[in-house]
Amino acid sequence: MWLKDDYPLLVDALRTADAVIVAAPTYFLGANGLLKMVLDRGIGLHHHIDGLWGKPSVGVAIAGIIGKEGQALLDVQRFLKLTLTDMKKSVVVYGALPGEVFMNAENEAVARELGRALFSATSPKDGPHCPLCGGDTFRFIDETQVRCMLCSNSGRMRMEGGKIQFMIEKSDHDLFLTKANVLDHSAWLKGMKDKFRQHKDALSSIAATYQHEGAWIKPPKKRRSENAREEE
Repeated sequence: MWLKDDYPLLVDALRTADAVIVAAPTYFLGANGLLKMVLDRGIGLHHHIDGLWGKPSVGVAIAGIIGKEGQALLDVQRFLKLTLTDMKKSVVVYGALPGEVFMNAENEAVARELGRALFSATSPKDGPHCPLCGGDTFRFIDETQVRCMLCSNSGRMRMEGGKIQFMIEKSDHDLFLTKANVLDHSAWLKGMKDKFRQHKDALSSIAATYQHEGAWIKPPKKRRSENAREEE
């Protein structure tokens, strides 16, 4: 189904921009859902790989309470990576009210640092991070095995010289680490679309077996407004 909305305008703005700056507020321990809404239609971005790939970007997650940003920074980082930009730096700043983040000099300094990073060479990342994508959020699978929650690759962690080291390995299906990854994933998506068309009837039959299970919540039928009835 073709949606007639402003999505093409957004994609065109990303494609023609010299750089990308994304700032998102934290809503209930995650970034505003608009970022996810864009990424849910991200297959459209793959038509513009050449115009999007490697564009410099920075990201900001804004939270109202210190330490309560949840996964908001990860959401911003994921948006920048999956829109194929070259993420130079990403940070969390705190301020609950509109404009409050600039009511202290510390956040003003952070803004200047982000501005400098945007068009500078990528600096080595401080602190524990994924050696593949630079992500700094991990899921601990067992005592030593971890998964990077940005590129979704797995590996091991160890202590070396009193510091945590992550040894993350590439998978057979990476999404954005290289331009070739993006092209391969785009081909996979198109293949899955063709596969769906081929097996549409069988898949619909499987889904139909569950249609009468449980209690389905259905919206009430729309009622015509009084004005509509009067116009008739």
